[in-house]
Amino acid sequence: MQRTVTAHITATIKSPSELALSVVAATSTDPTTEHLSITVNGSELDVTEVDGSGGARWHFVEAVPVGEFALTYNATLASGGAASELTPGERISYLRPSRYADVDRLESTARALFADVGSQGADGDGGTGTGTGIDADDVALLHAVTNYVADHTA
Repeated sequence: MQRTVTAHITATIKSPSELALSVVAATSTDPTTEHLSITVNGSELDVTEVDGSGGARWHFVEAVPVGEFALTYNATLASGGAASELTPGERISYLRPSRYADVDRLESTARALFADVGSQGADGDGGTGTGTGIDADDVALLHAVTNYVADHTA
């Protein structure tokens, strides 16, 4: 089945940077058409494609100047791609906690910052009243963190 995929990312770069991006379709999806554009202030940047595990493709930009960053990607894919077998090393890597977002520490920080958030539901379904088992306190915490991030970034 043919698929069309797109991505558009914008950001303001406030200091010279390096970027590693993983936004394009994996090689196993057999892209029939594909276009990737990465610019700052409308000028194309030099991009190096790097093969990742499982057919992933990374794009590395060594010198990103200050300005308005834009990434646009679109592709037509011949298939959804076949799942590849994991190597033992990949399996270990994927099971390890993220080195970029220590979820356990972030969760405890969020719970400390937003200790007053939550309903302490006790209706047997996590407090949501929906029978889903989703904890209302966790949902309230997620909304509080989302709103905090939205209010403090732009």
